Amino acid sequence: MKSPLINKGQPEAGGASANEILLYHCLTYTATFVVAARVLGIASNPLAFLAIFLAHMVVDYHKARKLYVKTIWLDQILHLLTLLPLIAIGWL
Repeated sequence: MKSPLINKGQPEAGGASANEILLYHCLTYTATFVVAARVLGIASNPLAFLAIFLAHMVVDYHKARKLYVKTIWLDQILHLLTLLPLIAIGWL
C-alpha cells in the first residue's frame, strides 16, 4: 500500500495530477477545521482558514517533493507552528 505522502506528490495513473491531489488533500484538511470550529462553537476568523489552507499547501508541497521538508517531524512542527499564531491572535 502506498503512503499518503507519496500520493500527494505523485500523479495517479490516468487520473488527477500531483497538484490536484495536493489541492484536494489541503481542502479536506481545512474543511475539517471549519466543521470542527462550527460544531464546537468556536468563534473563528475566515482568514484563519485561508491561512491554514495556504500554509498546508506550501508545507505539503515541499514534503511531497522532499525539497525542504524531509521528515514527518518537521512536517508536523510546521503545521503546528501555523496553528499556534492563529490561536494566539484569537482567530481560532
